[in-house]
Amino acid sequence: MYYKHPQKRNMGKRLLTTISLLVVGSLIGYATFNKDKFSMKEKVPTGQEQEKENTITKEEENAEPVDVTPTDQYISAYTGLELSKESFDNIPFLVIVENSKAARPQSGLSEADIVYETMAEGGIPRFMALFHSKNPKEIGPVRSARPYFLSIAKEYDLPFAHCGASPVALETIKKENLLSMNEFTYGGYYWRDNSRKIPHNLYSSADKLRRLISNRDFIKPATASFKFNQSYWDKDFKTAEKVNLKLSTYYNTSYEFKDNLYYKAMDGKAAVDRSTNGNITVSNIVVQITDIKTLSDGRLEMKLIGQGKGYVISAGKYMEITWLKSSEVSPTILKDSTGELVSLSPGNTWWHITDDKLQIEFQ
Repeated sequence: MYYKHPQKRNMGKRLLTTISLLVVGSLIGYATFNKDKFSMKEKVPTGQEQEKENTITKEEENAEPVDVTPTDQYISAYTGLELSKESFDNIPFLVIVENSKAARPQSGLSEADIVYETMAEGGIPRFMALFHSKNPKEIGPVRSARPYFLSIAKEYDLPFAHCGASPVALETIKKENLLSMNEFTYGGYYWRDNSRKIPHNLYSSADKLRRLISNRDFIKPATASFKFNQSYWDKDFKTAEKVNLKLSTYYNTSYEFKDNLYYKAMDGKAAVDRSTNGNITVSNIVVQITDIKTLSDGRLEMKLIGQGKGYVISAGKYMEITWLKSSEVSPTILKDSTGELVSLSPGNTWWHITDDKLQIEFQ
């Protein structure tokens, strides 16, 4: 038989009594607090009380919505996609890449966040690719800079890799102390591929260029003014399942929408990445139409400040847009027909800069 000491029995009784009194007191307090709630006659607030209930304080009116997004979410400024912290912390940079037939297939373009395809001398465009989220092991062929490429670099405030430059571009780089990673100066961060002929065989990598950027203290943050919203493209825009762009008598490029991406072709052949052997695919295509003229020395001059017309193509649809840029270091703004900012689909973007001689066809 289990035996309890008398003194412990008395302590148990006192504890039970105390608990009982607390419970009864709580019930009485609850009933008193809620007597109006449970009465048949509802309490009507006075005029002052009613006025107070209907008044929104300045603090409430200006209150910011509660941010419920995870604090460990990292969104790319260039693609609108969520990144790992490691990718988010990558150093962004630009590379000028050749696009003559001898340079194809190029390396690294499929891993760029944004690729600018601008007209160049001879009617064959060149590329200026922006890398941030990925780490291509081979980028190229790297070619020379032009003044309009410098304008793009200044818009993003990023270092840019190139091999030489036009006289005007070299003068601008020196005069404005731009973040140039010229192979002529930093040859150790580039290599030549002997399976291709000079000048179509100069390459670098994300690791090498990021090391150069760190060594030269060229590190800049990844910032951009783009808006991303996939549902924006649920609107009733015109169809763009196939897009053909004839940029000159020497070059054309096209895109076909499959699997929610645009597959790129150049001169009728699928554009692939030499280093991965994969197709070059794009989420957004921007066509910026501007004035381009040939100078006396054969170089091109492009108007990138001001405003003009163009197109944005995404999600199997397209719209006509107006582009605006107030200064060389300001962002290029894209607005739809209502004057609202255009939202891109999350993903990479291919950005064409051309003139009104462009022949574009949508299907």
